Amino acid sequence: MRKRRHTVIKHHNLLTNTLNAVERQEYITKNPMRAVSPPKKRQHEAKFYTPEQLGILLDKAVGTRLELPVYICAYLGLRRGELCGLRWSDVGLEHKTITIENTRTQAGKNEVKLLWPQWMHGLCRLWKQTSPRRIP
Repeated sequence: MRKRRHTVIKHHNLLTNTLNAVERQEYITKNPMRAVSPPKKRQHEAKFYTPEQLGILLDKAVGTRLELPVYICAYLGLRRGELCGLRWSDVGLEHKTITIENTRTQAGKNEVKLLWPQWMHGLCRLWKQTSPRRIP
């Protein structure tokens, strides 16, 4: 079984700290973990849509049930989990604000069934009334 790099780093830290404590209590004379180098952390390279790719995505979303969520994510830079965690109470129509306070994620291999939130219907109506449907 192949372990993920992060899991190996966590185990390395756990063993190092545990054996450091054992060494301080003089049960062992030297912590053998000092001879073991942890795996190097990889730099995560963020990937972004180019303006052309984003334009294609937004054009493809027009007229679908995902139009509004795609536009919200594109304009505000939201992650999928942040969008799914939005509640109607997070939307301030008077001040034209959206507060990100919750996220939703998938747990394990279980598929999370995404239900269309009730607040999205009201936001869709508002969107259709006010949106020029073009990126400036």
